[in-house]
Amino acid sequence: MIRQFPARTDIYFSLANLYLASEDLEKAEETLDKIEKIFGKSDEIALTRFNIFKSRSNWEGAIEYLKEYDNGFDSPRIESLLGDLYSDRFKDSLAMVYYNKALRSEPNYPGALVGIAELYRSKGDFDNYFKSVKPFFANGTVPLQMKGAYLQQLFQASRFVQTYKVQIDTMITDMLACSNPDSTALYLCAAFYAKVGENDKCIKILRSNQEAYPASTMPAIQYLSFIYSTEDWNLTESEAQRIASLFPEEVFPLEIESYSKIRRGAYGESIPLLEKMRDIGLRHNDTTVLANTYSLLGDAYYQLGNHSKTFQNYKKALEIRPDNIVVLNNYAYYLAVNGKQLKRAYEYSAKTVAKEPDNPTYLDTFGWILYLMGRPVEAKSQFKHAMLYGGKESAVILDHYAEVLYTLGEYDLAFIYWDQAKSADNSEKIQGLSEKIEKRKAELKKGKR
Repeated sequence: MIRQFPARTDIYFSLANLYLASEDLEKAEETLDKIEKIFGKSDEIALTRFNIFKSRSNWEGAIEYLKEYDNGFDSPRIESLLGDLYSDRFKDSLAMVYYNKALRSEPNYPGALVGIAELYRSKGDFDNYFKSVKPFFANGTVPLQMKGAYLQQLFQASRFVQTYKVQIDTMITDMLACSNPDSTALYLCAAFYAKVGENDKCIKILRSNQEAYPASTMPAIQYLSFIYSTEDWNLTESEAQRIASLFPEEVFPLEIESYSKIRRGAYGESIPLLEKMRDIGLRHNDTTVLANTYSLLGDAYYQLGNHSKTFQNYKKALEIRPDNIVVLNNYAYYLAVNGKQLKRAYEYSAKTVAKEPDNPTYLDTFGWILYLMGRPVEAKSQFKHAMLYGGKESAVILDHYAEVLYTLGEYDLAFIYWDQAKSADNSEKIQGLSEKIEKRKAELKKGKR
């Protein structure tokens, strides 16, 4: 190719880099010598020679070569690299000399601006750090990808981000004001605002990105997912409805809206949305959507007191995914508390505990089924295990365990766990718990069980 196209410098560089990659450094140098002889010196040649020095771990030689090259060319690219090399060796004064030299050659050269800023940051001089880094973010000629990469690196220092979130907010504002950001940059900015608790700004950015790409599902998913995480159910529902109109055959906005209604207890309002999801799943033969939707329909119908439809939907979900342990657990628990088919409930629940033996919810279901089957000793062992893996956080589990202990005659321990259940009851609201405890105490005083 070189013989056919002798004036193509890119072919020479490709050859030199191939030699470099295969660690044939002498041939790489010979090729660079040819390029330099034909076309003269250039930054590309200097940087490739630097890579050869680096491959040999000859850092001092690399620095001397770059200094000699720069004496004749005043290259901001090379001067910034020299600044980085001196900075890495904690020679801050020399690093500053070369960074400033680069800026004299080309004002606002990105590498030099960041280099100077990082020198100040490493010293803890944050006033000068933010002054130095501002031109980097406020300059529209600096590639957006470079700004994004620097922000990603900066965000890894969580304490720094939290301490100086106002200043970083300004950096992001400057960046967005001087360029037309793409989705990657917007997601990065949104992640920062989410991290520092500025939910309104995060929502604004994610919505602007969604509106910029109205035909793309991913920006909409990111937007709705974040709104849902804020637990602002009214906003989530309204935005899910808006986005559902853009994607009539997509499940995710319907799912987000139905989740929102379920979270605020509007189970009846969630049913039509879940039925739409089911119909989409049937049209597209999407078994994942169908399994999930039948499960949610079962949950919603149970809350509405329609146990027949609850069990119908759970059965359909298990026909598609027989090993769905969430459905197996819910199906088993609701069968048990309704006093139906304890043998089947036991079978389903045993599968969940076998798959996740330390899950307190599944242990609670299995233990309670054992209790209802008249096997309180076996039930006790399940609840003891649940206590070790988070069961003490649940009023329901504590109540069930206390009932088992009471049945076994361990009254003092039972009332200890009932007291804990009352303390945890703020979140779960077990109806009639206090009355039941008082009734048990009265029974004991009368010598009854």
